[in-house]
Amino acid sequence: MVGCLGSIMPRLPLALVVLPLLTLLSLAFSMALGPEGERMVYARVWGGPVAHDLSLRIQVIEEEGGLARGLEGVVVSVEARSGRRTSVRTARTLADGFVDVALPIEDPAARIELELRMADAAALPLAGGPIAADRKTWQEAATRSRGIVDSIAGLPLSLRFEPPVWSAPFGGEVVLERGADGPESIEGHVEALGAKLSSPAEFRLEPGKAQRLRVLPSEHTGHLTLWLRTPRGPVSRSVTLPIRPGSLAAHVDGDHIVVESPVPRSRIYYSVVSPAGRLSGGMVVLGPRADGTAAGRLARGDLPPGSNRYLVLSSSADGRAPARVGLPLDGQHDTFDTQDLLLLDGRHGASRVAGARHARLRLLLFAYAGLGGSLCLALFVWHIRRANERLRVELAEVGAPAKARDQSPFGLVSALFCLLFAFGLALTWILVR
Repeated sequence: MVGCLGSIMPRLPLALVVLPLLTLLSLAFSMALGPEGERMVYARVWGGPVAHDLSLRIQVIEEEGGLARGLEGVVVSVEARSGRRTSVRTARTLADGFVDVALPIEDPAARIELELRMADAAALPLAGGPIAADRKTWQEAATRSRGIVDSIAGLPLSLRFEPPVWSAPFGGEVVLERGADGPESIEGHVEALGAKLSSPAEFRLEPGKAQRLRVLPSEHTGHLTLWLRTPRGPVSRSVTLPIRPGSLAAHVDGDHIVVESPVPRSRIYYSVVSPAGRLSGGMVVLGPRADGTAAGRLARGDLPPGSNRYLVLSSSADGRAPARVGLPLDGQHDTFDTQDLLLLDGRHGASRVAGARHARLRLLLFAYAGLGGSLCLALFVWHIRRANERLRVELAEVGAPAKARDQSPFGLVSALFCLLFAFGLALTWILVR
């Protein structure tokens, strides 16, 4: 009996088993494949108004599966077109994919076009397009801190903080100056709250001379109280120390500028700017100190020449850290806390390219699934007809009446509907899972 059934119902062809499975797998893969899973490599460009050369900060980014990271060690080619001049620079990205470049520009007021590529000429552009940074908007977005108190208790006596902004626990100087009028000197002493003095508390102010007091803040807020003995009697004045919590500090040490961080950091980013525009930028590597702070050195000779310059220090490369500070480099008495502007974002172009590539791949998978489904149906029909023909032959061999061998199309139609139902069920599960 078993042998008879085996002869009547032959085994399915292997293709009729494998081909539907491959078709369903291709459908599942095409449905699960989304554009967010595409690998994209692009660049972002920051900068400011052009003063002389075009100074840019670039980051090369790799994004895959919604996760982005900076690519270190990538050689990127930057081409700037302005007027009739084209400038090209190549640079290798550093930590987190950042690098600063400067390109000469024929006319800073002319339209500037940028194109960034990998060093490989066949590589797709990382970013490209026109850039513009409005100088007035950039200046108005910068904050300024003026570290001067013009008069104290109605006396011709001024007080100035150097630098204009401090960072605990790094110190600063309080400079007291009185006018040249009046022969008498003024004696006084100073008391600090939230800070300590590293210079004598008692001082004498001579006409036309400055008195410097060294103060080391120990907290994020502090006050200084001046007690003065004048010919008109004792007077006092209390001033708030210009401490910005968490900000970076810097001071000149010979041919270098020492950059200090109140918390451990491996690196910080700087930009040299003037109210006219961005001049240069870079990164300073910091090393740990025994007191828990960190410090690094920046050669003064590496800074671009000019006047009215500021050194903008930030813990983040895009300059958007809340404790960003722009310290004066040329004796100014205020800060210029500006930040770089995002000039180009290559992610939009990379996303379009990835979306087009994903659409082509998905179309190929759907075409393969359609072809596979058609072949499955054709193979299934062929297999059923072949089985029916074999059944008729075997019934004839055993002497079955001809009427018994008549075949109805109901079985074939039922088999086709069963196959379509199986495909539809599997496709529904893929879409709603």
